[in-house]
Amino acid sequence: MICSQRRVAMLILAVLIMALPSALTQAQDDASIRVVGSGLAVPVLEAIAAPTEVALDTSIVGSSAGASEFCGGSADIAVLTRPLNQEEEAACSANGVVFREFLLGHNILALVANASDPIPQCLTTGDLDVLFAPSATATNWSAVSGDSVDLPVTLFAPPQTGVAYALLDDLVTGVELRRDAAVSTLDDATAILTAVNATPGALGVITSPAELSDGLRAVELDNGVSGCVAPTVSNVERRVYQAANRLFAYVAESQVEAARPVLEHAFSADGLTAVALADYSSPSDEALARNQTVLSDGLTGRQFSREVTAFSISEGLVGEIGIGGAAEANAFLQGLTAAFSTSYPGVVLNYTVEGVSAGTQKFCNGEIDILAASAPLTEDQLAACAQNNVTPESFYVGSTAAVVVTRADADYAICLTPIEVARLWGATDEGVIVNWSALREGLPDLAVTPFSPVGGSLVRDLLVVSADLDQPIAPRADADENADPAYRAAAVANVEGGVTFMSWTEYHSLPDTEKSRVQALAIEGSDGCVEASEVTLTDGSYPLARSLNLLVRRLSLGRQDVQSLLWYAFSDANYPLFTGADLVGIAFDSLAEQRTHLETLFDEAAGEAAAAVLSAVETTPEAPAAEVTPEATAEGG
Repeated sequence: MICSQRRVAMLILAVLIMALPSALTQAQDDASIRVVGSGLAVPVLEAIAAPTEVALDTSIVGSSAGASEFCGGSADIAVLTRPLNQEEEAACSANGVVFREFLLGHNILALVANASDPIPQCLTTGDLDVLFAPSATATNWSAVSGDSVDLPVTLFAPPQTGVAYALLDDLVTGVELRRDAAVSTLDDATAILTAVNATPGALGVITSPAELSDGLRAVELDNGVSGCVAPTVSNVERRVYQAANRLFAYVAESQVEAARPVLEHAFSADGLTAVALADYSSPSDEALARNQTVLSDGLTGRQFSREVTAFSISEGLVGEIGIGGAAEANAFLQGLTAAFSTSYPGVVLNYTVEGVSAGTQKFCNGEIDILAASAPLTEDQLAACAQNNVTPESFYVGSTAAVVVTRADADYAICLTPIEVARLWGATDEGVIVNWSALREGLPDLAVTPFSPVGGSLVRDLLVVSADLDQPIAPRADADENADPAYRAAAVANVEGGVTFMSWTEYHSLPDTEKSRVQALAIEGSDGCVEASEVTLTDGSYPLARSLNLLVRRLSLGRQDVQSLLWYAFSDANYPLFTGADLVGIAFDSLAEQRTHLETLFDEAAGEAAAAVLSAVETTPEAPAAEVTPEATAEGG
């Protein structure tokens, strides 16, 4: 009996031992991480994961289906060539899928030309249609550039199955690309670059390499919003170069630890090599650091795609918004209100340029919703606002700045104080400065020859206001006036002792031929001489700059009309409202962060408004009960 029991036990043990490998295999299969997504992106993650011991169960289903499976909870990682859209993010939230967002790399379209060819350095989408649309017939660059460039057009394109082909096809009107004798299809980027290098007038289509060999140059693309942009990783991540795909990995929070070895390897030197070998551009150093922070600090939600937001402006929007304040904001606010009113005529915008003092009084009294301010509110102004329960929220919209310009070889006045600038361009009771030596001891005995814009100018006002003089100072009337900053720059360059002023945007936009012949003078600040730059203008260290802010009543932020106006102002498509108003300091890629901030404020303000209404209802005393009179009692029986 005992032997029989032992034989049964041994038999059971043998069966268990034989079943163990199969059970272990099944457990390993169950432990694998399910990865879904785009056929362009999944192989990148597979290449990254290959040296690790993490088992991936991959399935190429496309970006949309991959996002759907991931947010439905049936996949652990989604690898996509675009960010999750708002509907997909909402599905993730509804299904309890908390995710971390990582940026693995990029596909970047690069149009490459011969460096010595006089073909355009920047192409618009219209130019691309002339060259690559299915109906295109251009055989000479003169049909593209519109000038006298007489050079035959030769196009070297990748195969239709290539990523570069797909990226270009997305930019060009029509289905697929041009097919005629002007287009030659070559198998790989090396062959295309070789052909371009050997062919005058050639334009090649590839995905962007880290750098081009001598004799070749990348052609910039005009994005229609912020101008001409080169095909660089930085520009793709800033979203200003749009002929590219960003490769995202969305990892379910519950699987982060299991996937950690793959993610750590992705951001190592070996992982970046795997990305490059797959013919993709690696993330920038800044993006890599952000990836590692997301992994180490447990940051969930969007980190690289904050341009995707839930807020939208209703087509039937109605309301009335009061706006006032600083004259320096007039160009920006006129452009904003005109464009917004055209798109949303149901909103009445009462905009009055009345100066900061009068505007602040109305703002703190609760009479207007938005105040344009060129300086922070004083303690007294803040106290007046608080007394009326007005809490201002500030939104930076850029800085205005003036630069003083002399000829490039004028080394005698390379740094002026704000007071000297005001004296140079103003007239006091003592007259005007007619000689440089009268401005400061040590300057040469040389006549001042001023060139200025026509008529009144906010830039001219800035030159005087920045000096903070006790006495009023009028504009000098002896300047040679011309509205064209390029003309004034040329005049200054040709006249010894010549000087002019212009906005920073005008100076920055001077043609290279004129800009090389002049210089913008440094201005003495609290820590020494400061040169004008976007950095010094934004941080406030350049003395001839003033920052502009929109102060919005927090209570007004709970209203849809005010929310919509701010959202419109900081939308990608309306970025030219800033640049067109001579404002600097607002980077295109900062708009997405600002909109994220706006969404948070809108939710907070709406909640506060609802709480205030509820509180008002709860604290309203009930009407006293009617007194029961003898007559009423008698009538009531």
